[in-house]
Amino acid sequence: MALDRSVAVPRSIAALASSILDLADQSVENGNRWLLSDLAVCCELSMAALRSAIHNVRVNLAEVGAAIAAASPAWLLLAFGIVVVDLGLRALRWQVLLHGIP
Repeated sequence: MALDRSVAVPRSIAALASSILDLADQSVENGNRWLLSDLAVCCELSMAALRSAIHNVRVNLAEVGAAIAAASPAWLLLAFGIVVVDLGLRALRWQVLLHGIP
């Protein structure tokens, strides 16, 4: 049960990365040709996310759990906040870049 829950997030990340790659494939033909290099970077980052998700499923979960338990909750909260802000800014950037592409 705990193992299933611990791999749920990496599995969802892998599924999302795969979906992004599918969308990127569709965007090559229909997208703005000036954004193809950005689209290539998007694909590279999606592949990195996919590979990272696969590796995260394979890690020793006991060690990760012990490290998180030993960490300061304040630092964990700060790190989580930084990640959320970073992802939000990246999403906004892509919305601006892809604005006007059908």
